[in-house]
Amino acid sequence: MLERRFHLGIDYGTSTSKLVLRDYGAPEGDRAFILSISNEFRIPSGVTFANDHFMLSQTVPDRAHQARFESVKMRAAEEAVMGTQRFHYGPKPRFLEGIKARDLSILTVWWLISLGHRAALDRLAVTGGGGLVMGMTMGIPMSFYEDVRIRDSFLQIARTAWRLYRREGALPDLVAIHADELRALISNHLDNDLPTSPDDIRDWIRSETEAGMWWAFQSPSVSDGPFAQIDVGAGTTNVSLFRVFASVFNGRRVKEGLAFFASRSEPAGMDAVDDLISRRGPAGAVPLRLQGSEDSVIRQNGLEIAVAALVRDSIWEAYRKAWIHCFWRIEQSPAERIAWSNHKVILVGGGTLISSVQRYLPLHPSDNGHTLLEVQHLEVPSDLFFLVPGTQASFLKRALARLGSMSQFGRHQLQRPMPTDLPFLAVAYGLSNIGVAIPEIVIPTKLPAMRPPAQRRERLSHEDIYAR
Repeated sequence: MLERRFHLGIDYGTSTSKLVLRDYGAPEGDRAFILSISNEFRIPSGVTFANDHFMLSQTVPDRAHQARFESVKMRAAEEAVMGTQRFHYGPKPRFLEGIKARDLSILTVWWLISLGHRAALDRLAVTGGGGLVMGMTMGIPMSFYEDVRIRDSFLQIARTAWRLYRREGALPDLVAIHADELRALISNHLDNDLPTSPDDIRDWIRSETEAGMWWAFQSPSVSDGPFAQIDVGAGTTNVSLFRVFASVFNGRRVKEGLAFFASRSEPAGMDAVDDLISRRGPAGAVPLRLQGSEDSVIRQNGLEIAVAALVRDSIWEAYRKAWIHCFWRIEQSPAERIAWSNHKVILVGGGTLISSVQRYLPLHPSDNGHTLLEVQHLEVPSDLFFLVPGTQASFLKRALARLGSMSQFGRHQLQRPMPTDLPFLAVAYGLSNIGVAIPEIVIPTKLPAMRPPAQRRERLSHEDIYAR
């Protein structure tokens, strides 16, 4: 049986996660698919504990609730640095004895991998079959990647979750795992043999900044020139300043690479905005329940000035600090200073769709934020689709596919995402590409230039990396 390669990009988020599964052997050519549950591609990252079981993607009656753990990702990062830094806003219910935030993150990522596994099987069933060869890459904030303790913790989370998937199999859509079983699984399968080579590490985890810039570089709507990318997530804001450089080939300009000038990550994002609204807005407002309704709540409660101050002092501050490092590099080049005086801004991350936040972001930091810069809008990638809920192959479809009778059921229905979906999906889309087209991001002030295609590593072997 011919092998069919898939790669799962996991944007493991603070409040929600996004999954993009790339089918390298699709009959139509490489295709990337956005995975959904319950008609929603923003998959909740929280974990519920009730009746001695940890549960994912389930609604539990309030009377049965013992605890609901949100922002597990950020708590895992705080755990890695022994609580010396704050990444999480809101209440922190205590974990059970012998259970860490790391363990709940492992459980969550194992479940996300399982969703990708089932989607890959369904693709095989309705598009000609093949032997499933699967891989995955998980994204983390650049500031986490730079901190060796946090990076190693998330590397362990990713590799242990993958080990559980390989050894214990895929988890069901509705997960309910007993606390004692989770303790035993973590004890028996925790991966302490972590790679140290930068290339080997990046097979498993990459910075969200790097992944989010994949489409910005590939997009035909983006010309060469200087850019700032601002990614406002739930717990962090990542900013990168870079130049897309090009050369003239047969009379037309062809983009060749990406040169980084500066990058910055700050532990402030939409969680901080929701926390502010809950404290100064309507009585009884809970930060988690404000998600998606921030604009209306801000207007109704006259919080525009307060939100603007927060954006300016924390979220936009990442942009200002990145600009300082950029200016150090271009200070002696008049041509670069002129070019950067009017660079474009690319906005990604769910927070950039909140108008009360977005309007304060594309302000040039060189003049204390008085010049409004042009926002570069990206079109939806031509190879990116939703798998429409309800079209995944059933057991009957898979059985008939083996008998060569699949044609009567047709193929998956494909639906294109909207441009407003792209800010949420840019990171997962970039992570679904295993090729090393974006350089490693380690030190913001020493970012390497993107290598031209002829110098990139050959496409990596999934079996060599992910069969372990």
